[in-house]
Amino acid sequence: MAAANINIDKDVIIATVKASVEQRFLLAELETRTFIRVSETVAEIMAMLKIPDEQVDGRWTSAEAL
Repeated sequence: MAAANINIDKDVIIATVKASVEQRFLLAELETRTFIRVSETVAEIMAMLKIPDEQVDGRWTSAEAL
């Protein structure tokens, strides 16, 4: 509703946020080549996308097994 109040499509906002998140991950990868589960970047992205700890923990464990 807030998006409509300022005449911006909700899908545009979501796409912008997702692009920002993807860019942040790319920058983090380029800078460190490693990810830390409890890093500030991961925590910010989880909060931004409203991803619960349990979901990230499960995916993190799966990714480490690759």
